[in-house]
Amino acid sequence: CCCCCCLKMEVDERREQRRRRSARIQNRKPPPLPSSASSLFYNASHSDTIRRSRRTLKRAHSDPNIWLVEDFLTRAELTHLKGLVKGVRLQSSFTEGECGKSVVSDHRTSTFTYLQKQQDDVVRNIERRAASIVGLSETGIEPLQIVSYKNGQQFKLHHDSGSLSEDGQVEMQEPRRVVTFFVYLNSLPEGQGHTEFPALGISVQPKEGMAVLFPDVLPDGQPNLDTIHSAQPVDSGYHKMGLNIWLTCRNLQMAACVGTRRRRRKGRRIQKQRGTNGELEEEQQATTNEEKEDNSNMFGDGAKQECKDEQTTKNEEDSDNTNMAKKPKRQLPPNIFTSRAQTLLEPSQEKLQELSQGSVDDIVVDVVVDADDAKDSQ
Repeated sequence: CCCCCCLKMEVDERREQRRRRSARIQNRKPPPLPSSASSLFYNASHSDTIRRSRRTLKRAHSDPNIWLVEDFLTRAELTHLKGLVKGVRLQSSFTEGECGKSVVSDHRTSTFTYLQKQQDDVVRNIERRAASIVGLSETGIEPLQIVSYKNGQQFKLHHDSGSLSEDGQVEMQEPRRVVTFFVYLNSLPEGQGHTEFPALGISVQPKEGMAVLFPDVLPDGQPNLDTIHSAQPVDSGYHKMGLNIWLTCRNLQMAACVGTRRRRRKGRRIQKQRGTNGELEEEQQATTNEEKEDNSNMFGDGAKQECKDEQTTKNEEDSDNTNMAKKPKRQLPPNIFTSRAQTLLEPSQEKLQELSQGSVDDIVVDVVVDADDAKDSQ
């Protein structure tokens, strides 16, 4: 009975700590949405079709701007991501309950798995592209999450930045998610697995490689209740796969050090197999070059100059490395201690001939004498 009372007290104490932490987060004034992202989602002057990071964004809704990014993923990237999760046992999805507690329920019945942040070159390029389109830092991207829906699985109304309460308010969780990309890894027919935004009156049909891009917060950093959405059920016989890319304003670079050995080994093995025909390397190199060129003129003259200075510095470093590689190695001077020892201990050729005709005792004496003479001359 005593043990049960102690255990109950410990559980209550932990629950109270979570409640206090959640209250501190809710009472804390959130930082505003960065201007680059705020302009993308809350600037009505944008045309219905824009270009960002060599990708075409089509507006599906205004105020806020909801964008559909055609061909966000390339064919090689789609194949690579599907290969990473092939044979991996997916986990049951959960939602954030009271005080940030994870709850498994019929509200969200899909399965998922996380990829390691910056797991390989493909994942790194996807993170860089998403950050470039929005204008945020790629260090603020959470580890990518691949989700799976089948046999009636769904995700009812929810908000990506926190738990949705019964009164329709959002209790934000850390790290605060400010922007969401949801990328479809396969296509589905009409009425299967749509992403619906009830407050905006739009429904997005899954299309392979396409991403739906929307804000989670208002310009002042508060949750945007208009982007509450749901993932509609997928009937038996169909399978929906998607990729969640959540952007925050925090530095999550430490998450790049977290991951399982099996996922790293599997990612490298699949990348090596895809690299045998050169398709993935060529496509990724072309995409990287295009994005570097586009990033130099995305956000004004300041960004242009910064990219230019960075490129100049990199070229100078490459030039210095090349010159260092061509420059012959400097020959070290002879070791004076080695030369001195050789002078003291090695007799001349003439002395060796003389010594070869004498006895062993004479040889020892003459060598010692020669050493003493060399020492005196030094």
